[in-house]
Order: sequence, then structure tokens, then C-alpha cells
Amino acid sequence: MIDEVDMHLHPEWQQLVLNALSDAFPLIQFIVTTHSPQVLTTVKRESIRILAQDADGVWSADMPDEETKGDESATVMATVMGVDPVPQVSEAVDLDLYRQLIQLQQQDTDDANALRRKLDAHFGPRHHLILDCDRMIRLAKFKAKLPIPGSQP
Repeated sequence: MIDEVDMHLHPEWQQLVLNALSDAFPLIQFIVTTHSPQVLTTVKRESIRILAQDADGVWSADMPDEETKGDESATVMATVMGVDPVPQVSEAVDLDLYRQLIQLQQQDTDDANALRRKLDAHFGPRHHLILDCDRMIRLAKFKAKLPIPGSQP
């Protein structure tokens, strides 16, 4: 038994530790605990148990609903661990609001422009999240130019 197998390990090592142990000791069954989505992405769902206690104090040990091995750690964090992989810091909230304004085709408003300047200052204009917003804007503008099906030109 190994408690918190991921403790003090770099995330890359967290993704390697269980396979390394299994390769080194092929005839040993390991029972490990972890709070690391990095570890869970290297294990088939059949080997995982999520421990939980309900409102009546009854404990359960359930398998994840979906396969975890080979999945992205952010997805496992959200679906298995029930944690939003995006931290609720002000920058993430601002980014979400800016994306909403883009979806509403309000990216050229004063509020949207102020948010964009703030996000550019924090992330930098070449950050992948900002570039994703730029793609959303281009797509919104492209869609706005498309004719509506069934309408007359």
C-alpha cells in the first residue's frame, strides 16, 4: 500500500510512477491513494475507486463513469474529481465574461474593449487563450456575413 503515491513528484513523474512500479515489480498488486489527475490518467477506470460518503454517512467506493487512462488531466479533474480545472481567479472570470461578450457579438463595446486590454496586459496578446478569443471573433464575424437559409439575397 502506498498513500499519496504522487506526493512530492513532478507532474511528469506522476504520470510515470505506477507503470514504473508495475514494471519493476510485476508480481505485486499495488493499492495506492492519490489526489492527482496526472496519476489517474495512467490507470484504467476499472482500477480506480472514488471514495465518497453520502448525507446519511454511508460510504461508497465507485468506479469512474468514463475511461480515464489516456485522457487529459483537466478532463479527469472535472469528471472524476469534481473540480473545475480553471481556477476561479479574477483573470479567469474576466476571460469568461469576455468570451460571453464575443458570443453575443459585443466584442466591440467599451466594456469588451476594456476587458480585452486587461486580459492582454495579464496574459499577453500571443497567449493561447487570447488567440482563442481572436478566433472566436473571426468566426462570429464570418457567421454574421453568411446569408440566412431561406431568405432572399
